Amino acid sequence: MFKILNNNSGMALLMTILIISLIMVMTLRFNISMRSSLTSASNLQDNIALDYMAKSIFNAARAVISVDASESSYDSLHEDWANLAMASQYFASFFERGQGGMNIIDHSGRLQVNSLIMRKENEWVVNEEQRNIWLNLLSAEEFGLGEEEAAGIVEALIDWIDEDDEALGFGGAESSYYQGLETP
Repeated sequence: MFKILNNNSGMALLMTILIISLIMVMTLRFNISMRSSLTSASNLQDNIALDYMAKSIFNAARAVISVDASESSYDSLHEDWANLAMASQYFASFFERGQGGMNIIDHSGRLQVNSLIMRKENEWVVNEEQRNIWLNLLSAEEFGLGEEEAAGIVEALIDWIDEDDEALGFGGAESSYYQGLETP
């Protein structure tokens, strides 16, 4: 029995295999850790570059609008700010990495809820022109509302915007109406 324990001829081989296995596992873990760090650093670099690209495009759009405001007192879709295809092409080739582009859209042709009331002689009054536009829109067949329902919605919108606490017409709604609901 002691002869078996005294035979150490294979022990050096086992220790060598064990040490090589540990070194290999540590090397693979180190490799994975370094690749993860490299990917994170690359993503951070790309994120910073794209952030500054977006900021520069935004500032260029602001500059175009500022120049337009100083050159003319009106806006038209025939002005430079409305057709920025050349500027977008410039930005596409300007940056080393990535692409960028800009587009400025005029929202003045859209319905403005706040234009339902207007200031006239230091007093807020209903803008009848805008009120009629809203009534015509909401009375359209696509909405399926009657004239009274559409008028009620428009009156509620006007009451929501105006500063007084008096309900407008039959469809108006002020604080007392909203506070009287089950969930105010």
